[in-house]
Amino acid sequence: MNILIMKKILFFAALAVLTFTACENNTPFDTQSEDDDPIILRPYNESGTGSYNPVCANPDEAYYDSVIAIPTNYTTVNWYLDGQKVYTGYKINMCFPAGHYKLIMEAVTTKGKRTERWGTLTVNPYATDPYAPLPAGGRFGAPGKPVTLSGNNLDLVKEVLLSNNLMFDDATPLFSTSEFILDGEGRLTFTLPELAEGTYQLRFKDADGKLYGSEALVVTNDPPEPPVSEETIIWEGSCELNWEVDPPVTLQLTAAMLAPAAGKTIYVYYELPEATYHNLRITSNWWGQDLVAQMDVNDQTPNPFSFVYDERCQNIVTSEGDAALIVGFGETITKVTYK
Repeated sequence: MNILIMKKILFFAALAVLTFTACENNTPFDTQSEDDDPIILRPYNESGTGSYNPVCANPDEAYYDSVIAIPTNYTTVNWYLDGQKVYTGYKINMCFPAGHYKLIMEAVTTKGKRTERWGTLTVNPYATDPYAPLPAGGRFGAPGKPVTLSGNNLDLVKEVLLSNNLMFDDATPLFSTSEFILDGEGRLTFTLPELAEGTYQLRFKDADGKLYGSEALVVTNDPPEPPVSEETIIWEGSCELNWEVDPPVTLQLTAAMLAPAAGKTIYVYYELPEATYHNLRITSNWWGQDLVAQMDVNDQTPNPFSFVYDERCQNIVTSEGDAALIVGFGETITKVTYK
């Protein structure tokens, strides 16, 4: 055989071996240095920071999630709820009391450079738990003045507690009292001590000593006047509806979230970003029966859109999956309330 031909054969054989070996090495590697800005790759959002709104069905369901951030070898991930650091690490798996919490996932490098994702973590109560939903305008109280709470199963409450620690794992609460009034409409009233201004976590304790989450209370010397007809928040955040993807992006409201709204009017607040069309539908968890039939949405549609959560709606929710879905295309749902 011609020597030149043999050399070419040997060259291409060696090249094939090298190519195959390179393709077999699939181990990921981080090419960034500690001087680079951190980037959060997951949860992904094209807008950079963006919002992220996980929901836990009850206080016993762990908030389980992870963050992928680079430069991996030089970045720490911190998780904050209502401004309190609750965890450090790339993967969280923790249970939290019922309530709505401002969620921040922060990636910070060894050089102090940072970026974040933000949103709302919602932890729904059990239907049998004592719980006072957060009014739409927020919950406020003045030092030394009475505070009145409306909610569910407040007749089970034997003690009201306040703390500036979300997990209530400090030695003693800042305030606790069993001196309160429960009126005929199930509203609970107690008097605040002379607390310093700030945001406090509110908890209820039952006869067995079990603690229940119930949103936050802002103590201020100048509390705003509550609206004449105050709305109560069921859900708040940012959910971009899109039923053209699989699985569709929907907003799920559980039966426990909707229970206090029985017989009342539900209000759905939304934004209308530019889209090829805008549709809205409120249906059962199994998409079997509609609370509100599919409708076109435009700038003339009432915002908030409202409907009565009557007995028909309640029966649909409880018989078809114990939840209602807000579905559609082109809207960004920002808040759901009732009054």
